[in-house]
Amino acid sequence: MKQILISFAVLTVMMVSCRPSAEERGEKMLRQIESAYQQGQYDEALVLINSLRRDYPKAFNARKKALRIYQNAVLKKAQKDLMHTDTFLQRVNKEYEQARIQAEAAKQVGTATAQQLSDVTRLRILRDSLQVRFDTQVARIRFIHKKQKEN
Repeated sequence: MKQILISFAVLTVMMVSCRPSAEERGEKMLRQIESAYQQGQYDEALVLINSLRRDYPKAFNARKKALRIYQNAVLKKAQKDLMHTDTFLQRVNKEYEQARIQAEAAKQVGTATAQQLSDVTRLRILRDSLQVRFDTQVARIRFIHKKQKEN
């Protein structure tokens, strides 16, 4: 009986010692994160980083490296979103200016319609909301750059 317990204990120790450490498992996940980032799959990289943080809290080296990738992925996403927002903002601003000029001309001669004035208002609201989004993204990018300099 004593021999069975000793054998069981030795077997258990061997199984536990063969298991990769948290740091090794974290490094494996870090390679997946780096691969997703390099392929431009920023959302996937961010999800994996959150999993790394949750599943391997003691994988300090992997988490430290993942923090840099996290900042870069968030920055790339923000820059991409800023580019799309800027393009859309420019287009809407041009449409708004054209509609505003036409509505003002129609007002001068008394032929402005309610739909025409409503369209100008709708375009102005859209332009203003896009401007707020643009300004927010610029501030976010500046903040990320500041954090990267601190690290």
